[in-house]
Amino acid sequence: MAIVAIFASAGLTSTALVQDAVPRRLVVDVDDPRPLSAAARQLERQLGLAVTYEDGSYVAPSDIVDVTEQVRRDGRTEPRVLVMRGGPFTFESALTVNGAPVGIRQVLDRLVATWNHSGMGGEFAVADVGGGLHVVPTARRGVTGEREPYTSPLSAPIDMPTGERTGLDIVTAIARLVSEQTGRTIWVGMMPTNLMLQKSATVEARNESGRSVLWRALQQLHPSLSWQLLCSVGEQADCALNIHAVPREIAPRP
Repeated sequence: MAIVAIFASAGLTSTALVQDAVPRRLVVDVDDPRPLSAAARQLERQLGLAVTYEDGSYVAPSDIVDVTEQVRRDGRTEPRVLVMRGGPFTFESALTVNGAPVGIRQVLDRLVATWNHSGMGGEFAVADVGGGLHVVPTARRGVTGEREPYTSPLSAPIDMPTGERTGLDIVTAIARLVSEQTGRTIWVGMMPTNLMLQKSATVEARNESGRSVLWRALQQLHPSLSWQLLCSVGEQADCALNIHAVPREIAPRP
């Protein structure tokens, strides 16, 4: 499952792909309740780059499906189990044009534009924050089905006193501060526990977005770290902030 953040890695930079003697194509093909999230994870595997993703908001009936009967094993019908509708999503892009490398930002912009025109729910943009590129939600379908502006919880400004903290303490503090600022419950999800306990970073924030603070902290801890903010359905839904490491190796050419 899985915005996209890019860091220099294995010969790649945030602005251009390494020129290859053999033209390559990027193919993203997913079928998932969170198609854009899954697409971001495929990009990570194919490009060896961190691709961060933050969920949109799912309140429109057309974006939600009831899977109670499929997933409950206790015979109960309440509370209902509601999830994002999702579905298949495909994107393809050349990585070289006339022998010249295609900029990563161009590829990501095209992927997001393809998503936004798919009608699958919600709109996103590629944000340039702290030297990384992040796919963030910008609009949702409201309860009536009409388009409404939407801002990710990680856009909320936070303050953090300077200090050296473990990775776990940093992520926990950011989740708590964002929760306080937005009224949304942001809880810490999965992460590479050993790394986050053993590595530390010095972080300070003054009226800075949670996204920017998180990116800066993770870059100090280890440049391969990425995140996904995955939210439940419904207004003011809870979200899980998941941290993961991206393999630094580039996948073999297709």
